[in-house]
Amino acid sequence: GRLTLLANSVYTFRSLNTDSGARVIANGPVWIYVTTNSVIHLRGAVLAGTGQPFGQVFIGAPNAFLVTIGASFQATLVAPRASISADMVIFNEISGSFFVHDFELHQGRVMRFVPFQRSWIPTCTTSFGGCN
Repeated sequence: GRLTLLANSVYTFRSLNTDSGARVIANGPVWIYVTTNSVIHLRGAVLAGTGQPFGQVFIGAPNAFLVTIGASFQATLVAPRASISADMVIFNEISGSFFVHDFELHQGRVMRFVPFQRSWIPTCTTSFGGCN
């Protein structure tokens, strides 16, 4: 499946899990907050939209204790209690920033630092839109 996120928007999910082959596409800066207090599985890709620069996706999961990344990932992840396991398909790349408890990058995988280009806390003109 494919989930396309609108630019300059905030999304709140109780949980966030994607299967391999799924794609989360951000067409500009987005903030995603996950309220789970358990596990997040990102087996599908989390990507900037076509023509969008990296550093446009923020994922905040303050209560998660485990996050698995299984495909290309282009986002900033803030999950201070979580252990991260990046065991994606070999030669996939992770581009982003991570503020987590601990991080395991498996052999043959590539990580590139890209900072989030906005504030971690958005200022919005409507409840969940028009955010900067």
